[in-house]
Amino acid sequence: MTGLEKFLFDLWGYVVIDDVLTQEEIDAANEATDHHTELIANREPGLSHDSDKLKAEKGRGEFRKKPLTFDNPWCIPFRRMLTHPRIIDIFNEILGRGFRLDHGPGLIQMEQGTEGHWLHGGMTFDPSQYQRLN
Repeated sequence: MTGLEKFLFDLWGYVVIDDVLTQEEIDAANEATDHHTELIANREPGLSHDSDKLKAEKGRGEFRKKPLTFDNPWCIPFRRMLTHPRIIDIFNEILGRGFRLDHGPGLIQMEQGTEGHWLHGGMTFDPSQYQRLN
Protein backbone atom coordinates (compact mmCIF):
# COMPACT_ATOMS: atom_id res chain seq x y z
CA MET A 1 0.00 0.00 0.00
CA THR A 2 1.15 3.50 -0.67
CA GLY A 3 1.45 6.01 2.13
CA LEU A 4 -1.63 7.80 0.80
CA GLU A 5 -3.67 4.56 0.75
CA LYS A 6 -2.66 3.83 4.35
CA PHE A 7 -3.60 7.35 5.42
CA LEU A 8 -6.98 7.18 3.67
CA PHE A 9 -7.68 3.76 5.16
CA ASP A 10 -6.95 5.13 8.63
CA LEU A 11 -9.16 8.14 7.91
CA TRP A 12 -12.11 6.44 6.20
CA GLY A 13 -11.88 2.78 7.22
CA TYR A 14 -11.82 1.50 3.65
CA VAL A 15 -9.68 1.65 0.53
CA VAL A 16 -10.84 2.29 -3.03
CA ILE A 17 -8.74 0.52 -5.64
CA ASP A 18 -9.60 1.39 -9.23
CA ASP A 19 -9.63 -1.15 -12.05
CA VAL A 20 -9.00 -4.26 -9.94
CA LEU A 21 -11.13 -6.63 -12.01
CA THR A 22 -10.72 -7.18 -15.72
CA GLN A 23 -13.76 -7.11 -17.97
CA GLU A 24 -13.52 -10.91 -18.25
CA GLU A 25 -13.61 -11.25 -14.44
CA ILE A 26 -16.61 -8.94 -14.24
CA ASP A 27 -18.38 -10.88 -16.99
CA ALA A 28 -17.76 -14.21 -15.20
CA ALA A 29 -19.16 -12.86 -11.91
CA ASN A 30 -22.17 -11.37 -13.68
CA GLU A 31 -22.82 -14.65 -15.49
CA ALA A 32 -22.64 -16.57 -12.20
CA THR A 33 -25.01 -14.06 -10.59
CA ASP A 34 -27.44 -14.26 -13.52
CA HIS A 35 -27.35 -18.05 -13.28
CA HIS A 36 -28.50 -17.84 -9.63
CA THR A 37 -31.14 -15.08 -9.73
CA GLU A 38 -33.68 -17.45 -8.16
CA LEU A 39 -31.54 -17.30 -5.01
CA ILE A 40 -31.93 -13.52 -4.65
CA ALA A 41 -34.63 -12.46 -2.20
CA ASN A 42 -35.51 -9.07 -0.80
CA ARG A 43 -35.21 -8.77 2.95
CA GLU A 44 -37.72 -6.88 5.01
CA PRO A 45 -36.95 -3.16 5.37
CA GLY A 46 -35.36 -2.12 8.63
CA LEU A 47 -31.71 -1.39 7.94
CA SER A 48 -32.38 2.35 7.74
CA HIS A 49 -32.93 2.47 11.51
CA ASP A 50 -34.51 5.82 12.41
CA SER A 51 -33.23 7.75 9.40
CA ASP A 52 -35.99 9.42 7.41
CA LYS A 53 -33.60 9.95 4.49
CA LEU A 54 -32.77 6.22 4.23
CA LYS A 55 -36.27 4.79 4.75
CA ALA A 56 -38.14 3.12 1.89
CA GLU A 57 -40.80 0.47 1.41
CA LYS A 58 -38.52 -2.17 -0.09
CA GLY A 59 -35.54 -3.91 1.51
CA ARG A 60 -32.40 -4.79 -0.40
CA GLY A 61 -31.97 -8.02 -2.34
CA GLU A 62 -29.54 -10.63 -1.03
CA PHE A 63 -28.42 -14.10 -2.05
CA ARG A 64 -29.94 -16.85 0.10
CA LYS A 65 -26.79 -18.88 -0.57
CA LYS A 66 -23.20 -17.68 -0.34
CA PRO A 67 -21.52 -17.31 -3.76
CA LEU A 68 -18.41 -19.12 -2.51
CA THR A 69 -20.54 -22.26 -2.16
CA PHE A 70 -22.05 -22.22 -5.65
CA ASP A 71 -21.32 -25.31 -7.74
CA ASN A 72 -18.35 -25.22 -10.09
CA PRO A 73 -17.77 -23.17 -12.22
CA TRP A 74 -20.11 -20.56 -10.72
CA CYS A 75 -18.18 -20.22 -7.43
CA ILE A 76 -14.83 -19.58 -9.13
CA PRO A 77 -15.18 -15.83 -9.88
CA PHE A 78 -16.06 -15.09 -6.25
CA ARG A 79 -13.31 -17.29 -4.83
CA ARG A 80 -10.75 -15.63 -7.08
CA MET A 81 -11.81 -12.19 -5.84
CA LEU A 82 -10.69 -13.12 -2.33
CA THR A 83 -7.20 -14.00 -3.48
CA HIS A 84 -6.91 -11.53 -6.32
CA PRO A 85 -3.28 -10.48 -6.89
CA ARG A 86 -4.27 -6.79 -6.86
CA ILE A 87 -5.75 -6.96 -3.35
CA ILE A 88 -3.99 -9.75 -1.46
CA ASP A 89 -1.06 -7.51 -0.49
CA ILE A 90 -3.50 -4.90 0.81
CA PHE A 91 -5.29 -7.55 2.90
CA ASN A 92 -1.92 -8.64 4.29
CA GLU A 93 -0.95 -5.04 5.04
CA ILE A 94 -4.18 -4.16 6.84
CA LEU A 95 -5.02 -7.49 8.47
CA GLY A 96 -1.61 -9.11 8.78
CA ARG A 97 -0.51 -12.39 7.27
CA GLY A 98 -2.77 -15.26 8.19
CA PHE A 99 -6.01 -13.26 8.07
CA ARG A 100 -9.26 -15.20 7.97
CA LEU A 101 -12.66 -14.62 6.45
CA ASP A 102 -15.14 -14.16 9.30
CA HIS A 103 -18.21 -14.55 7.08
CA GLY A 104 -18.79 -15.23 3.45
CA PRO A 105 -19.16 -12.39 0.99
CA GLY A 106 -22.60 -11.85 -0.41
CA LEU A 107 -24.48 -9.84 -2.96
CA ILE A 108 -26.42 -6.69 -2.19
CA GLN A 109 -28.92 -5.79 -4.89
CA MET A 110 -30.50 -2.37 -4.70
CA GLU A 111 -32.97 -0.97 -7.17
CA GLN A 112 -34.50 2.48 -7.16
CA GLY A 113 -36.83 2.70 -4.19
CA THR A 114 -34.78 0.38 -1.96
CA GLU A 115 -34.04 1.61 1.54
CA GLY A 116 -30.57 2.83 2.36
CA HIS A 117 -28.65 1.41 5.28
CA TRP A 118 -25.91 2.16 7.75
CA LEU A 119 -22.56 0.58 6.98
CA HIS A 120 -21.79 -1.82 9.84
CA GLY A 121 -22.93 0.57 12.53
CA GLY A 122 -20.46 3.33 11.76
CA MET A 123 -16.97 3.78 13.11
CA THR A 124 -17.08 1.38 16.04
CA PHE A 125 -14.34 -0.82 17.43
CA ASP A 126 -15.45 -4.37 18.10
CA PRO A 127 -12.59 -6.87 18.51
CA SER A 128 -14.99 -9.78 17.92
CA GLN A 129 -15.38 -8.66 14.30
CA TYR A 130 -11.88 -9.62 13.22
CA GLN A 131 -8.92 -11.78 14.09
CA ARG A 132 -5.29 -11.03 13.36
CA LEU A 133 -2.81 -13.89 13.38
CA ASN A 134 0.89 -13.06 13.16
